[in-house]
Amino acid sequence: MARRYSRLPSAYLLCFLASCLLAEASRAPKVTRIAGAGRDAKGKVIARDVLEQATMGVRIAIRYLDGAGRKAALASVPGLAQDLFPEQVKAGEGFLVFALELANDAPGELIFEPGQGRLLTDRQDAEFPMDYTSLYGVLAKSGPAAPSLEQVERAVFSRAATIKPGGSVRKLLVFPGPRDERFKRLEVRLGALHLPEGDLDAAFEFRRFEAGP
Repeated sequence: MARRYSRLPSAYLLCFLASCLLAEASRAPKVTRIAGAGRDAKGKVIARDVLEQATMGVRIAIRYLDGAGRKAALASVPGLAQDLFPEQVKAGEGFLVFALELANDAPGELIFEPGQGRLLTDRQDAEFPMDYTSLYGVLAKSGPAAPSLEQVERAVFSRAATIKPGGSVRKLLVFPGPRDERFKRLEVRLGALHLPEGDLDAAFEFRRFEAGP
């Protein structure tokens, strides 16, 4: 008489293996990227590479720079082939770097003071942009091959900048990495932008979005 074997043990084994794989996948850290928080036609938050704002004759564009974008931006300035501002991977280490462009279509001069800016996270951290003193500290740690402070300041907003009518300037806004790197949302506030007819404030929201395949 032919024996009949039950297939139930094999089915149980497959279910067990599948549950193990799902559990392992759920434990794996999600790969995310930082991008501007835009809105689609229905008001849903979506990732935008560049956030833009125009008010009082001033046009502002800002984007977060990942590793490749940051290195390319620095390398575009003679003598800045080094990655001086590596991205944050641990709490209180590394930097968050943004490319900021200001265009002045107003009739008077525009004055931007980067030191009045802030980076605020949903973990209650607040950071100031790197100024020339903190940039000097970074260069001092980079050894004898480091570029000069003058070279770095060509690429980084570190002092007050005056933009004449019809002019524009594009540089990096560099913040120290927040003390708590687990943030999911952050806001970049530029502080007061000064025009003869008054001051204007600008703020931009960024978030961590799940990276695509």
